Amino acid sequence: MPDTTDTNDARLSSNGDASKFVVIFGVIVLGAIALLLLAAFVLTAMHAPVIITLDAAARLVAVFANVAVSFWCFAAFRAKKTRAFLYIAFASLSFAYSALFSLLLGVPPPATAWHVTHLGITLYYASVYAAYIVGIALYAYGIISIARDATKRV
Repeated sequence: MPDTTDTNDARLSSNGDASKFVVIFGVIVLGAIALLLLAAFVLTAMHAPVIITLDAAARLVAVFANVAVSFWCFAAFRAKKTRAFLYIAFASLSFAYSALFSLLLGVPPPATAWHVTHLGITLYYASVYAAYIVGIALYAYGIISIARDATKRV
C-alpha cells in the first residue's frame, strides 16, 4: 500500500496557504473600501450641510461597528462552535449592508435623487426594510440562544 501521508500533508499545506491568501485579500479589499468611504465622507463633509454630514457620519459609524461585531462573532463561532454567534454575525452584516447601501446611495431617497419608477422605489425600500427585519430577527435569536446557554450552565 503506498504511503499517502506526504500527499495529505501537501494538500493540507496548500489549503492553509489558500485560506491565508483569501483572508489577506479580504482584509486588503475591506481596507480599501474603508479608505474610500472615509475619503468620500471627508469630501461630502466639505460641501454638504451639517445635518447631512452628521447623518453620513452616523451611517459610517454603523457600518464600522457592525463589521467589527461580525468579525468578533465569526471568531467566537470558530472558537466555540456555538451557532448563536453565527446568527449575531449575520445580523450585524445585515445591518452593515443596510447602512452601507444607504451611505453609498446618498441621503436623499432615490425618488428625489433619480428618475426612478415607482416599482424601483418600492423594491429599494423593500430591500432595505427586509434587511432590517432579518437583522433584528437574527440578533434576537442569537442573543436569546446565548442567554439560554448561559442559564443552562448556572
